[in-house]
Amino acid sequence: MPTETVVETPTPTETPTATPTATFTPVPTETVVETPTPTETPTEVPTPTATFTPVPTETVVETPTPTEVPTPTPTEVPTPTEVPTPTPTEVPTPTPTATEVPTSTPTPTATEVPTPTPTATPVPTAVGADRGLVLLSQDGTVVQRGKDSGTEVVLDYAIVGRPIDLELVNNQVVLTTVNGGIFPESFKKDSNGGSTLDNLGNIIDMEPVGPNGEGYLVLDRFGNVHAYGTAAFHGSAVYEEEVILGTYRFKQKLPLAVDLEVVPDPANPATNLGYYILASNGKVTAFGNVPAMPSFSEELGIGALAMQLTEKGYAVLLRDGFVVEWNGIEFNTVTNAIINTVNEPGAVDFVWADNTYFVMNELGEIFTNKLRINNDPASFQNLTGFYGFYDLELGTVGVAAPVE
Repeated sequence: MPTETVVETPTPTETPTATPTATFTPVPTETVVETPTPTETPTEVPTPTATFTPVPTETVVETPTPTEVPTPTPTEVPTPTEVPTPTPTEVPTPTPTATEVPTSTPTPTATEVPTPTPTATPVPTAVGADRGLVLLSQDGTVVQRGKDSGTEVVLDYAIVGRPIDLELVNNQVVLTTVNGGIFPESFKKDSNGGSTLDNLGNIIDMEPVGPNGEGYLVLDRFGNVHAYGTAAFHGSAVYEEEVILGTYRFKQKLPLAVDLEVVPDPANPATNLGYYILASNGKVTAFGNVPAMPSFSEELGIGALAMQLTEKGYAVLLRDGFVVEWNGIEFNTVTNAIINTVNEPGAVDFVWADNTYFVMNELGEIFTNKLRINNDPASFQNLTGFYGFYDLELGTVGVAAPVE
């Protein structure tokens, strides 16, 4: 992903609620005027409270899709019996096998969510409370791995376009493409309002809302947010610069948005209190009923890639692999950089597990505390080592997640 070098100046009306004690001295390189879109009327009512705690997206307890139970007869090949409408009280007992192949294909219904199955034995998930890592390549390759092994996940639905984001909903892989396509199509929800998305290859992130994916929010690179299903729209970011050409002056939008983090409503998890948008220059903007948080080195234009909410604030991944944390008082840098030379593949995404950060680079290689995890197990060959990996999630495909 190219590093955005354009710098923006925060909106004059922003008033951060916290003054961090930074360990660096920002050096502004340019003055950019950020002007909110006149026609937008944000519905957020920011009411930060001392007791609010942003909830990390990776700690959501996912409810698995029940495994189909075949009903064999003495003279026929076993035919799977669908369980189309599981209830929250059902406790499925997944029994995946690599050799199980149905002899007939049930006709899918509008509410059916296909379940991807790995091509080999499920990965030993020795990462983060018995959960593994799920990697996405922009060619549509989905890889599930633990610390020492990995297998490719074969999706039983077609993908049209180039995937840019992977989310796990009830251990089901849900993909979003750069043009805004959602797969599987049964996951799509009706629009619930928001800004018009620039769908010409500019979609950058999708975040599910609700334990069963009752809604979701989509973000494009220009900061536009659109809500679907039960998700609530609270506003979009605006990144602009003033351009001067002789006697002509005009403003143009900048494609700086890189990540969206959602804060669910504890009283109604199927909707969201608000969300945060991260820009590539480190600017963090709060929307809805969530507390504002300071931006990291916005003036320096450092290449921020992704963010995660923590108990006290948030963490940001930089292009060189460093992770910077805001703990509510100050910024701290976690020294697990993966870049040693200018020719080394850049970082693309990270997750928090086992009390450490797991960072993935463009080749699908995983690093933690400056060390590569075993990236060349026999079952993982030919799955990594090629440019194009983009997204990393914590979870396990098709296997019930543990209750924490």
